[in-house]
Amino acid sequence: MYWDRENLVWAAGLFEGEGCISLRHQGRSGGRDQWRLTMGMTDEDVITKFHHIVKCGSVNLYVDKRPQSKKPMYCWGTYTRRDVYALLAAFYPFLGLRRQTKAQEALISLPSVNSLRQYTCLKCGKPQKGHSRLPRKGGGRGAGNWVCPANEELGQA
Repeated sequence: MYWDRENLVWAAGLFEGEGCISLRHQGRSGGRDQWRLTMGMTDEDVITKFHHIVKCGSVNLYVDKRPQSKKPMYCWGTYTRRDVYALLAAFYPFLGLRRQTKAQEALISLPSVNSLRQYTCLKCGKPQKGHSRLPRKGGGRGAGNWVCPANEELGQA
């Protein structure tokens, strides 16, 4: 991911003040622990600007039904290892000591971005996020080959 310095510093400052770095333990399910970056606030324009700058995660609207709660809450979060690693590495120099300590804990436990498997289309060079998968021949478990939006069959990922 690439961010210009001005927007990166703004996003890191907002995350320093409002964000949360947390680890969700999967427990007995056998899954791996998951680092999360989250942030919530009532200012939709600010959270939308942050989301636009970081180019990852999602924003959800939460409305509290209790009578004392008047404003809706907008929550941004990302849970993918690649996004968490990239954002923490980029924000690190701009975070305070307490958040740097937590970020360092996460960065050490996460594999580097380069070691994460990259799913890039061999034909168009774009991420395979927008690509679909063909069913595996013979109906076996798992998905089959990636298909480019131009309907060109690609090698297995």
